[in-house]
Amino acid sequence: VDFKEIRYDEGDHFGCPVMNFSDADVPYTRAIEFKNFNPERHDSQNPDKTVVWEEYSRFAERGDEPYYPVNTDADKALYAQYEAKAKAEPNTVFGGRLGTYKYYDMHNVIDTALTAYEERVAPLLAK
Repeated sequence: VDFKEIRYDEGDHFGCPVMNFSDADVPYTRAIEFKNFNPERHDSQNPDKTVVWEEYSRFAERGDEPYYPVNTDADKALYAQYEAKAKAEPNTVFGGRLGTYKYYDMHNVIDTALTAYEERVAPLLAK
């Protein structure tokens, strides 16, 4: 994922923290307007300016920060090796997109995190 910062001379560009785009004529997949994550801080923010970061998707190259898994056969086989090693790690829980090598929508992220806590983390804490 590549990011491009855009500064606007307006108080609010999108009216929400994150706007996703799937239109063929929009070159980026998501835009993030950070000030909208914290509306309670409205009075301390610059009322006439805002910053938006656009996310541009592309295939990752060596040295890139991994954001999303690509499920090729070779990657699935490599993940199976990591998964086997992870199961041998006591008192360790691997989770999230990179820990499970899956893409999750946000509602699935929350469900998976809560389930992992209940089933795997809470029992460790109870010891």
